[in-house]
Amino acid sequence: MGVPTTKVSSWEESGGWAPWFDFGRPNQQRPGRTRFVNGNFAFSRGEWNVEVPQDPDHYYWGEEFSVTVRSYTWGYDLFLPTEVVAWHMLHRHAPPRRHWEHGEEVVQRRSAAALERLRRLIYCGEGHALGPFGLGHVRSLHDYELYAGFDFSGKRAHPDVFTGANPDPSTIRSDADWARCVTFEQARASGLLDPA
Repeated sequence: MGVPTTKVSSWEESGGWAPWFDFGRPNQQRPGRTRFVNGNFAFSRGEWNVEVPQDPDHYYWGEEFSVTVRSYTWGYDLFLPTEVVAWHMLHRHAPPRRHWEHGEEVVQRRSAAALERLRRLIYCGEGHALGPFGLGHVRSLHDYELYAGFDFSGKRAHPDVFTGANPDPSTIRSDADWARCVTFEQARASGLLDPA
């Protein structure tokens, strides 16, 4: 079946501009570049845990995007494996232990703090002010925009962001690529968000 790519299926102000990921088309490259770190499985050198530590103020939605941007700016290249090597099982009938089972008030409070953290990291120019949980110094945030196909200031993205097509080796290579960027609403209206 191949390894599914990751696509953005929602990117709106109502979600704090934290992209919501979904599975895209199967990877066609060997190994395939990817624009996002997926929390289901990450494999790297041990230094990654030191250079890009888990931000304790991040919570669920937006956390993978934060790790993605921070990893890329620290100089890490992002790839998909050539085959499925690990998976996790959702235990539907197990005792309560999921983050959302602590009550809606806890979820809302922690989510608000996490989205504020993401706003500071990506949208406010404060990415380097967050200490060990900020942007790296190897690549810039703009370098990530070119690689992945995001226009953060314009709240637009290249169509490949919504389809799951891999960067090869980057998404934005010309003014024509920038001109193809669309807002989430435009992507939805044009049918880009249909299942891959």
